[in-house]
Amino acid sequence: MPPLFPLFTRSKTAQMKNYKFYFFPLLLSLSAGCTSLPDIGILPGSKNNLPLREIANISSQPSPGSTVYIQGQVIHQAPFLDSGAYQLEDGTGAIWVTTENNLPVVGDDLTIKGEVIYQSIPIEEQEWGEVYIQELRKFEY
Repeated sequence: MPPLFPLFTRSKTAQMKNYKFYFFPLLLSLSAGCTSLPDIGILPGSKNNLPLREIANISSQPSPGSTVYIQGQVIHQAPFLDSGAYQLEDGTGAIWVTTENNLPVVGDDLTIKGEVIYQSIPIEEQEWGEVYIQELRKFEY
């Protein structure tokens, strides 16, 4: 009669083979039901393995006060007296980032951690608000 629990009655080598046999199909079935990596916020090829967000998603579904990581290329800059702003583009969209640090050079590729800010601009009973990012940290490579 075969054992009731075959994983617990065989040698260690046989048990490991059975774990591999059961683990791989389980892993495959779980991964088949998962969403793609960009949908959960991890973009393939991101530096430092940070949970990067697409700029288009931040602009279309802002969550004021939330912390995000974005990566892109600097396409514009605007110096202020004690601070400045620069526009970051990632291929899905562009967003302004305010900073109290030195402004990056146009053309620089950056990854930043920042806080999502929504500035309400009501004009004649219409909302013309703007979403931007307050830089918390700039990642250097």
